[in-house]
Formats: sequence, C-alpha cells, structure tokens
Amino acid sequence: AEAQVAALADDIAYNNHDLDDGLRARLFTLEEVQALPLIGDALAEARAASPAMAPERVAPETIRRVINRMVGDVVAESRRRIGALDPRSVDDIRRADRPVVAFSAAMAEANLALRDFLFTRMYRHWRVNRTMAKSKRVVQMLFSLLHGGPQMLPPLWRDRAGEAGTPACARVVCDYIAGMTDRYALEEHRRLTDPDIPG
Repeated sequence: AEAQVAALADDIAYNNHDLDDGLRARLFTLEEVQALPLIGDALAEARAASPAMAPERVAPETIRRVINRMVGDVVAESRRRIGALDPRSVDDIRRADRPVVAFSAAMAEANLALRDFLFTRMYRHWRVNRTMAKSKRVVQMLFSLLHGGPQMLPPLWRDRAGEAGTPACARVVCDYIAGMTDRYALEEHRRLTDPDIPG
C-alpha cells in the first residue's frame, strides 16, 4: 500500500509540476488546458473564488485546486477500496486483485488526459527536445572525459574509480554524474571544457 501511495504521489506531483512548468515556459496557455476535464473545472473555480485575482496568480491557484482534487479523490477512492477489501493483514493487500490506493475511474481518466496533453504539448515540444539533446550531449561528454580521466574526479570518487576505462571506473563515473543537479552538471561541463574557467 505504501508503494501504491508513493506511485500516485509521484504522478500527482510530476504532472502538476510539469503543468506549471509548461505554463511558465509558455509552451501552452491556461486557455488551452482549460479544455482538459480536471483543469477546466479548477480554473473556473479559481476565477470564481477571486474575480479580481492578479493574472499571475491564476495558474498557481488553478494548479493548487487540481492537486487538492486529485489528493481528495485518492483518499476517497482508497477508503472505498480498503473498506470493500476489509484486509486483515499485509498479505491481504498483496493478494488483492487491484491496487487499494488508486484514483477513481473518472479521476484516472482525467489524469490520463492531462498526461497525454503534457506528452504531446510539452515533452515533445521542439524547444524541450532541443534542451534534451543538449543535456544528453553534456552528460555523454562528462562521462567520456571522466571515464577516460578519473584523475579529474574529486578525491573520494577518484579513489573509488580506480583505473581509467575500466568497468569499475564506468560505474563510479555513472554514480558521480547521476548525483549531479542539472545546474551542477552544466557547471562541471564548463569547468572541464572551457580553458578560461579554472578547474
């Protein structure tokens, strides 16, 4: 059940965060997303609750309402499912023929519509694809440079990496890069490739 909660929490967080990012990046507008089942209702509710709301507050208020509706739906549907199952042990949960923590059918459909919209309008947007291609090149170059020259790694990582070009070195370099934030990876790339920036 905890894993089911975590999976849905991720879904709610990522979809709403990406909705916010897409609006901020102007990949789409509130008017375009209001046709989505869940978003349109939340947008109308936000505007009705505060007609004089500053334009820059409308999107955050809408998204807050979408999150609240999603969470409320998960709680209500999960209570219903757990009540119907009436589990007496963890094994009862594990053996259930469907998740006990889930969206209702209507909310699952609304969430899928949001995910499909984000996929076509954001994740496949040409500007996002350009950024992804650049990021991929940065990560590939970082790996190539550090795998071929583990002496450029910080001391603790360098000691674990061992000899350049080996599978053990590759694993350590992968772990090192995986722990980077986007900003740090770009800075590290600049430090390793720009002769005007000290290491």
